[in-house]
Parts: sequence; C-alpha cells; structure tokens
Amino acid sequence: MSRLKVIRIAKLLASSPSSITPTPSLPWTPLGVARDHLFDELEALYWDGAAAELDNIVRTLRAWHHEQQPDLTDVTVEDEDDDNVYGFDTFLDQVSEEAREKCIRELRDRKEGSRYGFDPPTVYEAALSDVIRERKAELVSTQLKAAVRKALKDTPKLRRPQQRARMLLQAAGFLDIDKLIEHRPPPEGLRHAKRPAVPQLAPAKFDKDWIPKFEPLRCSRPDCKAVICGSMYKSQGNNSESSTICEDCYWRFHHGRPSASSYVKAYKHCVLRESVSSETSRSICLCRDVDHLDTNGKPASLFSVGRTAKHVDVAGTGTPQCGLLKLGEAVATAKYNGLEEVAGQKGVRVLKVEEKQRRRSYKTGIDAAKYEAMLRERPTDPGDDDDVPSFIRQFADTNPFGHVHMSLRVGPLVVENGVAHTKGGARIGLRELPVYYERARQRLDRVLLVDGTPDRVLWKSNQPASQPKRYKAIMKQVVGLPFSGILPHEAELEIVRDLLDASECTTDESNNNEKSPRASRIQLVMVKLKALISSRVRLYLRHVADVLVDPSINLSWSPKQNNCLTFCNKIVDADLFRPLVRGHSDDKTQPLYLLSFVCPKRGYVKPSVRTKHDVPSGLLEDYLRRFYFGRHHDADMLDSLQEYWYDWGAFGGPLFRNQDMFPWDCTEAYGRHPTKCGDCNLAKHLWAFPFDSWSATALHLARGQDMYAPAEVEPRLSASGPSADVKSWARNRLQVLAASSKLYRGVAAMARTPLFCRTTAWLHKEGEGLLQQHPSLSRVRMGGIHRAQPFSHDFDSGTQADYFLAPWAILPRDEQIADYQKLRDARASLADVDSDAASARLAKPPFQTKTATRDFGGFGGRRSGAVGSYYSYSSHTTATNNAQIVWIADAGFTPDACDAERGTGACAGDSAGSSGVNCGSGLLHYCAQLSNTHKSSFTWKNC
Repeated sequence: MSRLKVIRIAKLLASSPSSITPTPSLPWTPLGVARDHLFDELEALYWDGAAAELDNIVRTLRAWHHEQQPDLTDVTVEDEDDDNVYGFDTFLDQVSEEAREKCIRELRDRKEGSRYGFDPPTVYEAALSDVIRERKAELVSTQLKAAVRKALKDTPKLRRPQQRARMLLQAAGFLDIDKLIEHRPPPEGLRHAKRPAVPQLAPAKFDKDWIPKFEPLRCSRPDCKAVICGSMYKSQGNNSESSTICEDCYWRFHHGRPSASSYVKAYKHCVLRESVSSETSRSICLCRDVDHLDTNGKPASLFSVGRTAKHVDVAGTGTPQCGLLKLGEAVATAKYNGLEEVAGQKGVRVLKVEEKQRRRSYKTGIDAAKYEAMLRERPTDPGDDDDVPSFIRQFADTNPFGHVHMSLRVGPLVVENGVAHTKGGARIGLRELPVYYERARQRLDRVLLVDGTPDRVLWKSNQPASQPKRYKAIMKQVVGLPFSGILPHEAELEIVRDLLDASECTTDESNNNEKSPRASRIQLVMVKLKALISSRVRLYLRHVADVLVDPSINLSWSPKQNNCLTFCNKIVDADLFRPLVRGHSDDKTQPLYLLSFVCPKRGYVKPSVRTKHDVPSGLLEDYLRRFYFGRHHDADMLDSLQEYWYDWGAFGGPLFRNQDMFPWDCTEAYGRHPTKCGDCNLAKHLWAFPFDSWSATALHLARGQDMYAPAEVEPRLSASGPSADVKSWARNRLQVLAASSKLYRGVAAMARTPLFCRTTAWLHKEGEGLLQQHPSLSRVRMGGIHRAQPFSHDFDSGTQADYFLAPWAILPRDEQIADYQKLRDARASLADVDSDAASARLAKPPFQTKTATRDFGGFGGRRSGAVGSYYSYSSHTTATNNAQIVWIADAGFTPDACDAERGTGACAGDSAGSSGVNCGSGLLHYCAQLSNTHKSSFTWKNC
C-alpha cells in the first residue's frame, strides 16, 4: 500500500505546475542584464529595508516609553535584568575538537568490549597515549568554560532604555540569514493525500455505563469540515452555540480582518477534563467505597482520580474496573481510530508484519555485526528507520520538501523561487517586519526578479500590500555581528542613543512625511549604520548576486530537481559560512559573522547516540523529521511543542516558568547539569538547545498576538485571549527579546575567546581530521542536550496506548507533575547511556506468553532488530522501563539518598553495578542483564 501511494504521489509531482506560491500578476519593467545591475539594485533594496527596520524599532520604543495610552513604562520581565548567563557547558563540549575525540575513543573502547566480551589487552604506549589525551581533553574543557565565563563578566552593561534599544537592534538581524518555511495547502492533486496525524478529539456520546465516547473534532465551517489535527480557533460571540474552526479557515477568512476579534486560539489538548463534569463523574463511578459527597455534604467531583481513591480495580486493564479508570484508554483508543481515519489506513494490516519482525529479530546478548552497523551514522531511507512506529513508516517519503515553500532571508531581504508569474526565476523582496509590539502596516514595496533564462535579465516591479505570512518554522542559519558587542562599542552605542532620541519625536502617523523630525533622525542613524556594517553587507550581497546570475545554476522551481530547499542551499554558501564563529574573509570584514549553523545537507540522518557525549537531534530537527512521513500540514513548530503539555501529557499547560514561550524541559539527562527545569533562569533554559532557541525566537517575532492561546492553568502566562491586556502582550514581546539577548551575550563571549575559536576550527576543515573520518559530525552545532524530559522526541511517546496519551492523564495535576518529575529525575540521575538496557528498549519482553493487544496495530513494542538502534530518548524512559523507573523513585532511591547510602548496603545500586554509576543506572543495567540471561523466568516485576 505504501509503495503504491509513493508511486501515485510521484506521478502527481511529475505533472505539477511550475510554481508553488500563488501571487497576482505584476507589470514587470526590465532593467537590463542582471550581471550588470543586480548587485547595485540589491544594495539599494537592502538599505530601503534597513530603514524600515529602524522605523519599526523607533515606533516600538515610543510605544514602550513615551505613549500615554496605554502606559507601558512600568512593564518589565523578570529575566530582562538577569545577567547570569549559564547552561552552555554541554554546547561547548559538543563543538570542541578535544571533546569529540574523547567521545570517539570511548565509543571505540565500548565497541571493542562488545566484540570480545571483555576489555582487550592494551599496549603500554597506547594506554599512556590515551591517558594523556584524556587529561588534555579535560584540561581544555575546564579552561574553555572558564574563559567563556570570564568573557561574559567583561560584557558592558547598559541602562534599561539603552538595553531595550540594543535588544531590538539585535532582533532586527541586519546580517542574519534564516530559512523561512511558509505554510502552503497541499497541491490540488495532493489535497486529499492522507497523513498519519493524531486528531483533536471531541465528546460524542455516552455508552450504557456512562463512559464517554470520543470522535475526531471537525472544522465547523460547512464548506470545510476537515478533521482538526493541530491548533484551532474558538468563537467567542454572544450566541449560545460556540464554534471551532481549523487554522486554515481562520487564516483564510478571518486573520487580519475585524472578524478575527471574535475568535480565540486553542492548542490541541486532551479532552478529558472538559468532557467529564462533576455530575458525569458520579454517574460513571458505581464503586461502593467511594463517597459521592464531600465533607460539607454536597455532591463531589470524582474526576480527576487520585491515587488514594478507592475505585474498583481488580487487576488493571481488561479486568473489572471503575469506569473512571477506563477513561484514559477510551481517549487513547479514540485517538488511534481517528488516526486510522485521517491516514486512510488500518493498523491491523501492519500488526502481523510487526509481530513477525519481533519474533524473528529477538536474540540474547549483543550481536557485534549489528552493533557496529548501529554505530555508523549515515543518511538513511526514512522507511527503514525502525525507531519510527511501523504504522507511520508506511508514509515515508524520500522527497519530503518537494511541495514545501521555503525562502531565504538575508538581513531585510527575502530571496525565493517557485513564485507564480516570475518568469521561472528568483524573486527578491523585503521581509515582513518583526512584530515587536504592533504589526507594522503593509506597504507598497519594490521587488526584483531575475528570470530563469540563460541571459538572466533583471526586472523590477511594486508589490502591493498582502496578508501577513503564516510561517511553520524558521531555521536560523547565520547570526550576524551587529550590536552583539564584537564591533566597536562606541559606534554601536551612538546608534542606540540616536534611536532613543528619535523615539521622542512626535509625528503624524497618517502622513508618511519623509521630512518629519523622526524620519530625519532615522536617516542620520542610517549613515552611521552604513559606516558600521556596509563592508559586510556588500560581501553578503555580492555572494547572492553571483549565485543568481550564474547561468549554470537553475533558478526555475520543480518539486524534484530544484525545490525551494535545494534553491536556498545553493545560496547559503557552505564555504563562506562553514566556520562556527567569526567567519573568515579579508581584513575589512574580519570577523564576518557571529555564529553559523550552516552544515552540509545530508538528507535523512538519524543521529546515532551511544554515550552521553554524543549529540542527539534537536527540537527543530525532530519537527522537520515529521516531513519525511507526510506530516507537512501540522501546526507550526512552537504549537507542536505545546502539544506535549496540553494534549499528550494532559497537564492543561506547561509546568514550569519559561515553558509558556519555549515549551521544553531543559533538564539534562545523565548527570550533565544539576539544575533542573523550573529552577533554571531563561539563559540556562535557552542554551540547552542553542539552534532551536535562535530559531524559536525568530518564529516568535513573526507571530502576532492572535497566534497565542490564553493560558488555562497559569493566567499570568497568558499573552492572548479574554484574560490578556496590552501589558501582558508587551511582556510577551520583552520575554522574546530578552531571550535573544541571552543568546547573543553567550555566543559573543565565545567568539571573543581565542581558545573557543581554536578548538572549534575543525568544523570548517572538510575532508580533514575528524570530518574526514566522520563527516556527519558537522551537524553537532545543531544539536541539543540529552533530554531528561520523558518521551520528548517525536515518534517516542511510548508504545500502544502510551503513544497517544500519557499514563498519568487521569490523575490530578499535582500527582501528574509528581509522576512526570519521577521519570524525568530518574533519567537525569543516570550515569551514562547503557547499551544493554538500550537493547531492551521499546520491547514487550518476548518471553511473555500473553498475546499483544491488537487495539494499537503499528505502535507495538520492539521497533528495531536484534539490538535496537539506540536513540537518545529511548533508553530508560520507554513504556517497558517506565514501571522500573517509577518503582525506583517510589522506593525512595533518589539520587540524593543513593549518594548517602552508597557502599553501606542500603542502596539498591550497590549490588547492581560498579561504584561509578548511580543506583538508577545500576538497577536498569541489572534488569536488562537478567532479561537476557534468564529470559524464561524473568519478568520486569522481579526487578
């Protein structure tokens, strides 16, 4: 079925139109041969865009500091004045040459041990050389972290108005390069193509036992009725019947129009709490030992269900149970049935294949040949990725970006192909201005066009105002130097002061007067800005122009040979932007930029993670991974991350501070950092995922106020909806700008550290040293921490019912959080990745005689072969191992308790492993060994 589907899609792609982005036909005026005129026109357009960016900043400063209605002068955020930037130690180790070499040596030793079953004999000279290298790596790591921290302390501090002006200038990104992924509906031929997306549920009816039944929620518009699989908008009118529409319909019919005010956004969420009222809970529960009245004699609400409640539960699922205890499984089953409907595929068809593979592949111990294959990190066919559930693998696509519109932002310019009525060439225009406070008015902008003919003729026109763009993700490629502290401080500070002066000028907003005092001051700032960055701007634009005028480079869009991603990759010069920091060029442009995330594109890559020093995939990498399995039409990156807290986790919202804007848990696994999420500050939260944080801040600044849902649990976090006001929105924007500032401060300190520049130089020496032996290591700059957050990687939400809903879903919120923290903290306390335990990952032990449930075909236990190809999120936090970890935590074996009791016999880990690992790691390692050695009699409960 899946291969036939791929063939049909390929035929549709072959006959697809010559553009992906519809635009009105414009009257184009020829300017001549692009080789003679393009660079000058690009430069003029660039500075037009820079002037608009400055005007946007001045308007924002005036609104914050000088407008009387509303008064925002006292609005602040907690992290704005926090100068403590930390949490980047893991990133330093990931990009340091000495740390990478150490990781490779550890992996070599582990591989040798798995091959021989014991530590092989070593030669004295080789052992001594290894010890010297180990000491050197530790010394470099210590010195590097100390040097970066010292550079942070040397960063000058500005007064609040000046600091805010500088944050806005940083966010403008005059020399930043981003890849912008815009939302596009599927092409006509693919409009009804199926995708494996879990739908939003809605209550439908009750069965005879008053157990609610659920069904996929559909858009309320009669001409749509599509199943909602992401965020949605709910009407807030005076009529008694509220309606819910999908994001597509909101953007098509309401966004930017007066009717938008009657709709409020909602994230995809668990439907249990809104479906089970107090009265319904009492109708469901027939347990004799459960009191239906509270202490005041009034009817009690029996849902959520606390652990101490005495509901009937004979022996778990499948046995006599109170109906309230069946609600979680009812939701999971409804989600699975909805997934089958949306995907147009029945899971029972893949269940037999899945079970055959499981029986055929299980072996005891470590298979050396497969282990060595596991260690290789290389581009793979997404359909062969056994870490993805077999149900979803059916939809694997080797050309996932064929119909994804992507453009390249270079400072204020946007370059793109695949736009209708552009003569088969590339279009260059100005980007939409960032939303710092209010979205800027749409303006009539000049646009350029380089046609796709061999002569490469340059054209110009005026682009009329259009609706704001809907971005799905923004991928930061290059972070520019301006206002980071690397360029002359006094020159930057002078521009900051001039912008603050300009913000005090009044002007008639209804009249675009270029001779107004504010416009005159902005022109003065422009002169100083050109003097500061023009040499670097010219280098950037010269490179863009050279690519576009090169006849050997195809500009015409096609989904296979030259889709938008391929086109953008041609412009982002890997040679020019390959160094991680500073860049290399002539004396006038040294350094060229601040930080680069550009690395060679290698298709579908699944990072192999064998030790805690390896670099797992990041949040944005996981999001883009969905595209390989037909998930092009999901919510944007930020909303997708929110679904963990609102939908799968059923928490009703984020748990800790900073997660409302940056929805991840920054707790590191394997004891890499003692500070857990909730106790962190904003800087530590962001530096857990540098690439993702840069990209998330850029996406935030492209969003308006209506792109945020009101907080359900913590109203103080709300940035939209009925409970919001202009001050909460101002705090939202200040939080994003403060986040950008924390990232700038950290990377500027690294760029000013000579040792950091030296120890990361290997990243741009392609074909030499580490990159010659391990080319895929170039992506380490894009990774993040090993997440202690349970089930946080895409496609890893457990197995069977746990894939669709967290096991703690029916508990009260305080008990949900307690269960979550047990899992998270247990993983954080592990000593390292354990290959033996990893080999049992996601496995329903094959020695069990009970037949696996057929309710969730395609989401069964083991997904890999004899030795599961270890992936960072899987080991020790999977459905199989959850019970162990919770049991460890419930038994009191916390890291602190084990540290106190180690060696006394009181710690369960004493007999499980060496003194070098904590009790959690020892127990899990011990259990995995028992499962392999005594498979006929061992059960996980024995552990």
